[in-house]
Amino acid sequence: MYICPNNKKLSYKKTYKYNDVQMRQYYCSDCLKCHDQLKCVVKDRVRVITDYGNDLTKNMALKMETPEGKQEFAKRKQTVEWPFGNIKENLKFTEFYTRGIKQTQTEKNLLSISHNIKRIHNQIQNKRKINNNLNT
Repeated sequence: MYICPNNKKLSYKKTYKYNDVQMRQYYCSDCLKCHDQLKCVVKDRVRVITDYGNDLTKNMALKMETPEGKQEFAKRKQTVEWPFGNIKENLKFTEFYTRGIKQTQTEKNLLSISHNIKRIHNQIQNKRKINNNLNT
């Protein structure tokens, strides 16, 4: 059972699965009438607490909610995970179509080239838009 800072009980809402971990979500329906709403829920309208299951998952989730954890995670988004996410989602590439190390390395190189060409193209387009806006 969870209690909000205004001593209201958070009731069970739903259970869902994320990365093979079952999570339970609790929320307080009295938040819309609460005078401390902005302190408690920040930008959301109601207070929602997610129970992440086992202790290791809980500890990691709490660690990632700290300012240091958010700053560390932001580094991952900028360097490593963004290209993989772009290739997987935007280029719709989820598996290699060839077999063998040499063929898959060639396929990976082609994907990297296409990703980089797309980035260069977008940067050129953005510079053109900025120049056009400055000239008008």
